[in-house]
Amino acid sequence: MNAKKTERAVNYCGVELRYTLEYKKVKNINLRVRPNGEVCVSAPPAVSPDRVDAFVAAKGGFIIGTRKKLEARTPPAPKKFEDGEVFPILGRQLRLAVIRSDDERVQSDEGHLYLYVRDPGDIARKQRLYGDWTARRCEKVFGETADAVYERLRSCGVPHARITVKDMKSRWGSCMPAAGQITLNKQLLKADPECIEYVIVHEYAHFLHPDHSPAFHAFVGSVLPDWKERNARLRGVEIVKGQ
Repeated sequence: MNAKKTERAVNYCGVELRYTLEYKKVKNINLRVRPNGEVCVSAPPAVSPDRVDAFVAAKGGFIIGTRKKLEARTPPAPKKFEDGEVFPILGRQLRLAVIRSDDERVQSDEGHLYLYVRDPGDIARKQRLYGDWTARRCEKVFGETADAVYERLRSCGVPHARITVKDMKSRWGSCMPAAGQITLNKQLLKADPECIEYVIVHEYAHFLHPDHSPAFHAFVGSVLPDWKERNARLRGVEIVKGQ
């Protein structure tokens, strides 16, 4: 039996390409270059490591090109929480207004994010207020969306999943069907509501189909016929470390 997860390397035009190989219940060999440049490959248990090596070597040009694009990207500057900064929330670009007030809070409307704080110069305090506000928004928006999705899927026999929220480096969501749990990236709050719904449907679909097989995609399509368009929009939303 192959090891569950191993570190391997192949040579491509004189360049060593290291990757992580994980055997899963999938039908095909799948390769992914993560935002940090790490190469992760999943393969069916019946596929030999040598065959996976050949597959990765054949993708060498793609891997190197993707890494160069990632390296060329300039990471966004950390937020200073100053007037005029823009914060993406639920598909909108909200412009920040910092207001001096003893009643500290955060509010928003269609175009603005209002941060009321005693000391407008206290960046750490403004960051905490914003972090607490986004945590509450995630709990409300994700919870309500997940409840609505479950009502549509109740007849399929899936459990009513418990929703958790945390920082995730490269994924919008994950699930643990055995525990009846779906975990969502807190940065998913940046995306529009239809994209959030898509991620939750995607994770619920894994309760019935553990891989990304045609049956999986057919199920997602039966729930959201426009899932490909939503997924394309979601790819335009960036996961930023530390935000």
